Amino acid sequence: MSRNQLPPSSATDSTIITSLAFDHWASIGQRNLTAVMSEYSTRYIAVWWNVNGSKALETHNGKNDCNIPTGPGNCSAVVIAAWQSFFNATSFSSYLNYSICNFKVNFGEDQSSFVTATLWFYLSNETIKVPYDIDFSKITGQWQLERDSFGFPGTPAQVLQGSINPSCS
Repeated sequence: MSRNQLPPSSATDSTIITSLAFDHWASIGQRNLTAVMSEYSTRYIAVWWNVNGSKALETHNGKNDCNIPTGPGNCSAVVIAAWQSFFNATSFSSYLNYSICNFKVNFGEDQSSFVTATLWFYLSNETIKVPYDIDFSKITGQWQLERDSFGFPGTPAQVLQGSINPSCS
């Protein structure tokens, strides 16, 4: 069975994962790097970045992974750098307004889950349309965020000119 075909683990798990995803996006909207980083797993953290239309945002295109997120040998600097670049490139106000469309929670094998959505970030004269995926794993009985996919190689996030109001149909 593919990860799209598995039944939900439980309504409670779906509620927890939904809350974690929305909290994560709220931290991004608040430009709170400390909160964003604290939401990741202690086992693995990554932001896979794929953006077109902005030199500043394209800087971190690719896989920004950290297999040792805490303790000696901490490699979280690569993930921090990607998020910091995003915050710096979109620093037109203290809060980054956004909309969430097509939100869905999916369950996979081996205590894994992922959220898919399209996020729209509104800047002063641009809009960023982001196909977004967050991967979660249940680790020692707790759901933990492990990876953000901010755009994909075949469908990257797009920086669009002007203020675009999405149709979330």
